[in-house]
Amino acid sequence: MPDTAPTAARARLADARLYLCTDARRSQGDLPEFLDAVLAGGVDIVQLRDKGMEAAEELEHLAVFADACARHGKLLAVNDRADVAHAARADVLHLGQGDLPVPAARAILGDDVLIGRSTHAESEAA
Repeated sequence: MPDTAPTAARARLADARLYLCTDARRSQGDLPEFLDAVLAGGVDIVQLRDKGMEAAEELEHLAVFADACARHGKLLAVNDRADVAHAARADVLHLGQGDLPVPAARAILGDDVLIGRSTHAESEAA
């Protein structure tokens, strides 16, 4: 697959050292403060990973993530769903082995979003 992701996002990804997956912190009720704290504390990429959430609710939470990432100059990652990543204007889409194939996600997202896939064995990387 050709290297077509935007140079700025790819450079920020190359410089990233700490990637945080978190839920929407609904029980704590402190999502904006939490995101500001972790991003100020050195997290380079934040991913909302809250399985089973409806798309509309996920987009509401992702707006908070996007605002925090913009303030701190960090990358926003979306879990599993190319449609949600597109709507949220995410920098990164993370796909599991059972999710969309990368070419299908790329067709939805275009060349502007970085796409990563979980692998647990060498055979899954092919």
